[in-house]
Amino acid sequence: MTIQLSQINWIELDERIQQVMEQEYQIIPLPPGLEASVMRIEMGDQQYVLKVWDKDSKPDIAKQYRLLSKLHQSGIRVSKPYGWGLDEQENQVLLTSYDGKPVNQLTQTKLTYLAERLVEVHRYPVNEVGTGEDEEYIFRYDFVQYFFLKLNYMTI
Repeated sequence: MTIQLSQINWIELDERIQQVMEQEYQIIPLPPGLEASVMRIEMGDQQYVLKVWDKDSKPDIAKQYRLLSKLHQSGIRVSKPYGWGLDEQENQVLLTSYDGKPVNQLTQTKLTYLAERLVEVHRYPVNEVGTGEDEEYIFRYDFVQYFFLKLNYMTI
């Protein structure tokens, strides 16, 4: 997948990224996830992750961007979001900080660390459904319908 950062229609983009985007950068493909193609962007000594939702899953990336922003501003250790928009094929994209490497060998220490980070995210105080400012980007999903849109339920 070839992508040019300048060709992305950025809906929101951090000013600092706008200033350095004209510099030379490298794009290094990473193993894709179930939902998106993933690549590391290297600009000078800074590294970022660009996710491109070019697969069947089409979540609302604007909401994910706002959620990551809120969590990051609240001190929760999540990737810092820098921008989101649409590529030339109208696929949603999300630019975040690059915060590490895939875990190649799982140890008790690493597993404990990962579990602590997940607990930290899941303990974030979410308002009751239908009230408060968080409702606009924190939703409860039917897992199967959200991730497997084409799956048809069979009735007996």
